[in-house]
Amino acid sequence: GLTLGRHLYRLEQRYDSLDISGLRQLSKFLSITSLDKPRFHPVVFGLMVTAFYAVAMFPGLRRAQYDPSVFIVAGDRFVDRQRLESPIIVRNHSDGYDGEFYYRLAIDPWPAADGSHGVTPDSAAARGQRILYPLIVWTVSFGNAKLVPAALVLVNLVAVGVAAAAATGLARAASLSRWVPFAIALWPGFTITVTHDTTELVPQAFVLLALWAFAVDRLWLFALLAGMAPLAREVNLLLPASFFLWSTAAALRQRSPAS
Repeated sequence: GLTLGRHLYRLEQRYDSLDISGLRQLSKFLSITSLDKPRFHPVVFGLMVTAFYAVAMFPGLRRAQYDPSVFIVAGDRFVDRQRLESPIIVRNHSDGYDGEFYYRLAIDPWPAADGSHGVTPDSAAARGQRILYPLIVWTVSFGNAKLVPAALVLVNLVAVGVAAAAATGLARAASLSRWVPFAIALWPGFTITVTHDTTELVPQAFVLLALWAFAVDRLWLFALLAGMAPLAREVNLLLPASFFLWSTAAALRQRSPAS
């Protein structure tokens, strides 16, 4: 017992004499749970992320001879070339992808199953529930069918930049890891969204902006953004619902007598 005690004492003295400040700094830099604030300004990081995705889209755009309608991924089973107001790339013998239905709603936000504007939706009611993305595109393109393909791409690129900037602002406000904005902005699914004109990025931008607003105590802005996010994807209804339940539970705890 005395021998073991002597060894432990010597080991303790040896570690006390080491200068481990460099190791601590390295560990702090590599740690995914480091609380260091992000080094980039939110706007700068948002612009960087937007540029990254724009560059990633360029090869596909070039193969399509710079026709942005390639990202609609329209198929002839749901898109009738003869009834389109403006020509777009339509794949033969294909169902296409979701972007073809949001293209239709961006021309006319009123969902209809009659094949108007050359597109017959697989489920007009279901697609109409995710109206926010095509509604924004309809607004910026004035419903002009010639401008809609480019507007679909631009709105998603702006959305991914806004999401990245909001994630950086949230990380700063909540003292999160510097890696959090990178983990959010470089989510692989976003590549599918920007190259298929789908709806995921717009609600993500609204959700992250809402969380940032909550973190900086701008509750009116949080309520507005969190309330709009479900108009892009209905699953985002969980955000305002969960915060309502959380705040209700907190209020009830404050009113209950101390035990």
